Amino acid sequence: MKRMSMLLAGLLLAAVATGCMSGEAADGFNAINADRAGNGVGTLGEHGDLVAKAEGWAAHLANASGGRCGLETLVHSNLKDGAPGGWQNLGENVGCRIATSDIASNVGPLEVAFMNSPHHRENILNGWFNKGGVAFAAVPAAGAPGMLAVYEVQEFARV
Repeated sequence: MKRMSMLLAGLLLAAVATGCMSGEAADGFNAINADRAGNGVGTLGEHGDLVAKAEGWAAHLANASGGRCGLETLVHSNLKDGAPGGWQNLGENVGCRIATSDIASNVGPLEVAFMNSPHHRENILNGWFNKGGVAFAAVPAAGAPGMLAVYEVQEFARV
């Protein structure tokens, strides 16, 4: 009985420790795993360091964008900054779009855009990656009242 209680406590602690993403980020992460499963690739596990890295970089991109979305505002982070200890391989997808006033309605379209881009698709479907993290950030779009510049960052690692 004591062993079963310890096992259940350990499983609960593991679920809480890895349950960092919520809302749109969790939806984005689930979309990645759905694409991986649909292509015969194992799912990613969530990693807190990769979530924090994605959150920080998404906020940086949005805040530095001036409300614009384009190649001039989409830059990658230094992959090693904020990477989890023991990593063997790293990858990152960054994307943005000008859209209506909520982030949630942009999760699906951004994932479709990533999957339609060969390099982004390669990161998503890379079976070597076993951990990931996703974040979104948005700012009002420049010159487009009621619109947002929505940024998504997807982080991948082999840990």
